Amino acid sequence: MKILWLSHFAPYPPKGGASQRSYNMLKQLSKYADVSLLSLAPYSKIASFFNNYEAGIEEIEHELGKYCDEIRLIPHGRHKRQTAKTLNALKSLVRNDPYDVVCLESKELETSLTKALAENNYDAIHLDTIGLWPYVANLDIPLILNHHNIESQMLQRRASKTSWPLSQYIRSQESKLQKLEIQAGAKARINVTCSRDDGQRLSEIGIDNVAEIPNGVDLSYFSRRQNYQATESGIDLIFAGGLEWYPNRDAMIFFAKKVWPQLKAKPQAATMTVVGRGSIPLLNNIAATDSSFKVAGFVPDVRTYLEQASIYVCPIRDGGGTKLKVLDALGMGIPLIAHPIACEGINVRNGEHVIFAETPKQFCDAILSLSAAPELKMKLSANGRQLIEEQYCYNKIGEKMAKVYQLICS
Repeated sequence: MKILWLSHFAPYPPKGGASQRSYNMLKQLSKYADVSLLSLAPYSKIASFFNNYEAGIEEIEHELGKYCDEIRLIPHGRHKRQTAKTLNALKSLVRNDPYDVVCLESKELETSLTKALAENNYDAIHLDTIGLWPYVANLDIPLILNHHNIESQMLQRRASKTSWPLSQYIRSQESKLQKLEIQAGAKARINVTCSRDDGQRLSEIGIDNVAEIPNGVDLSYFSRRQNYQATESGIDLIFAGGLEWYPNRDAMIFFAKKVWPQLKAKPQAATMTVVGRGSIPLLNNIAATDSSFKVAGFVPDVRTYLEQASIYVCPIRDGGGTKLKVLDALGMGIPLIAHPIACEGINVRNGEHVIFAETPKQFCDAILSLSAAPELKMKLSANGRQLIEEQYCYNKIGEKMAKVYQLICS
């Protein structure tokens, strides 16, 4: 197969949910196909990981060159991130296009795509996000549309938790995105989702040409360097996730406002470590006066922090797809307490792989009871790792992915 991978970001380094998924999907696909990458390279994303834009591009091209026959990265988003977000939000107010389309517009990408199609005979185009749909809408070539989340459904949830007038804007974006999902989903040869739940959400808007390719874990990376040890002493909690993503921000604000005060009022000593790029003033203020609450920010290797934790807390109450942070925690064998929404699309069972909690009291009670139950912690640790090995290892996912793409290209 000869596949053109069209993306809104270059998936390296594989840090964060979307980057991890895209990097590992591209890596797996390269075992079965010749892959060419044509991608935007946002300044803000490159700056998040590299001190110099040009040096970052060079490293990305080197690393992804291990899996791609050709790579073309398009500089994008020269404005400061917040300025660009504001400008694009205003544009989407006066146009029929949703924000997700407006923010990815690039004449250089359009020109590069035209050139690539003229010079190559691709069997299919993998479109890594629906926001790029206008670039390929009129092409006569098999299109594979990847859905990291069902974006309109995410906006619907967010609008229900947001006050006016922002809720009104979010609902207008939801409407525009759902129209695009219906249009694009119907024309795409296949819609790739990462969970059965997301496939059902597409089915509810009339899109049935769906294949589930789940998120997974790179077990060569997310493996413990020392075995998990469960004790009855110490409550060392962790959450790892970029704080710029709305569901993660919401989760940590909920935890800091509602759960942490209840936990601190108990006699048992507890620590909380939040790992991830971005900043939330509330968390920083707590950390400034409470040494047991730590905000680590972005770290090069999250495994060091994960191995030091006794419980992973994931109070995510929003978002689509499947949460890679949950899969990574299970792969690392860390006992997990999570909101049921955080585990959507993942084949976990309450009491077997995870302890579910929804309210602040439920989270507090679950943390205290699990911390005092070493046998249950060991059970959750072992079952979580086994689940990942059996169902969410990327090598197995790659085999399934190859069969879907081969069918499209035949």
